[in-house]
Amino acid sequence: MEPIDWQEAVFQEGIIQSHRLSVSGGDPNGTLYTLSFSAFNQEGIIINSGFDRYTGRIKLDQQVSDKLKVGVQPNYSRTKQYGTPTSVSGHNFSTYLLPSVLTYRPISYDENVDLLGLDIDPLVNYQFNPPYLLRTRHLYRNIPWDQCYGG
Repeated sequence: MEPIDWQEAVFQEGIIQSHRLSVSGGDPNGTLYTLSFSAFNQEGIIINSGFDRYTGRIKLDQQVSDKLKVGVQPNYSRTKQYGTPTSVSGHNFSTYLLPSVLTYRPISYDENVDLLGLDIDPLVNYQFNPPYLLRTRHLYRNIPWDQCYGG
């Protein structure tokens, strides 16, 4: 039976995408405008984790007279971090994820048992299977970890 590389099962190469779009202009009456939008998406190095950020901005200036200029500049920003962070202080899933990756048994003693498919290993003090938890966690992306599994 081949041993399982748990680090390979838990970690991935993260892909980063960044997109920006900006449009600006004006007219002879003294109106100037700028519209901009950006999107940033990053996959985490732990499977099923990442970070998304979207921002938008509108800037509008109007020259009312030689001595008065009026402007408005609303901004929009949205961020979303999901999955397991690589490091967090306190008692949560990530504090015992990495030790589990290093200590989970690499070989099943029973050829009929698929270690990658088990949620816990009953032979090792009911240790949680890290890749199994990370793969099933996508169901809970919008729910904090402590509300999914009790922390």
